[in-house]
Amino acid sequence: MGWNGMLTFGVLYWLIPRLWKANLSLLKVASLHFWIATLGILFYAVPMYWAGFTQSLMWKEFTDGILKYPNFLETVTQIMPMYKLRALGGSMFLTGAITMAYNK
Repeated sequence: MGWNGMLTFGVLYWLIPRLWKANLSLLKVASLHFWIATLGILFYAVPMYWAGFTQSLMWKEFTDGILKYPNFLETVTQIMPMYKLRALGGSMFLTGAITMAYNK
């Protein structure tokens, strides 16, 4: 999402004004798009790394030779807040793309 999406946005910001021989309408809106998309990528990726570390540590925790969290659902409920942050990040990234479409 980050590499391909931002590369595509950059190409579109460069290509569209040249194809239609027009200037970009609002540079501040383009800057706003960049920052919303960048924060969206961060809110999308960082919680998933955190969730992966949390889940792996929970799966490796033993008490007296028995798994401390034998039920898979316990690990899933522990990382649900990270999934919500990922949804927020995806929404922010989509909002940035809609902002770019508005900027023409």
